[in-house]
Amino acid sequence: MHYQNELKSLPRAPWQRIIIAILLRTRTIWFFRGFYNRRKLDELPFHYFHLNSDLEDSKYLSDILWIYDKVCGSNCYQLLEDINLLDGIRNEFTHILKDFLETHASVLNYDGRQLYSHLYKFLEDKIGNKEISVEHNNSNLSKVYSMTRNPPVLSLIALNSAPRGNEEVIVEKTFDLIIRLPKTNQFIVTISTNREEICVWDIIRF
Repeated sequence: MHYQNELKSLPRAPWQRIIIAILLRTRTIWFFRGFYNRRKLDELPFHYFHLNSDLEDSKYLSDILWIYDKVCGSNCYQLLEDINLLDGIRNEFTHILKDFLETHASVLNYDGRQLYSHLYKFLEDKIGNKEISVEHNNSNLSKVYSMTRNPPVLSLIALNSAPRGNEEVIVEKTFDLIIRLPKTNQFIVTISTNREEICVWDIIRF
């Protein structure tokens, strides 16, 4: 079995090996009917950290797919706890991820499925301010940025208006409330008091 190979590659620490063996035996992070296996999401990084010294380079802090699942199936505070296990942060992506989670905790805990859209806007702002660069870059940060531009799940991505002449015009619209209609993944409602507007959006069509 593949999980047995993973277990053999870890140092010998009996109680931790038993726990990880149990967690790895459940290969998926999903339970039936779309519920996440939260125990696996929360505990695997902790035990990996105590068995290995390279948590920062592992998928638990570098794989955006795992990060997405953890934000959705657990919460971003658990992800911050994983980062805080580190003695020091070396990677640029880990620095940015920590900053992003700390500044977007409330919106991510409300709807973690919009991780890609919030992270895209966050990275766009940093690129626009010349704080980071992803051009001609094969780093993990560049790969994550590319994925946020074309997310693998349905996401609300802000679009700029069409440019006039040679100038690019950006129109920003703010909403007082964005909420998903109960018992549906297809419709959201936006409320804007400035424009006296309530809109229902079919996000599947986008």
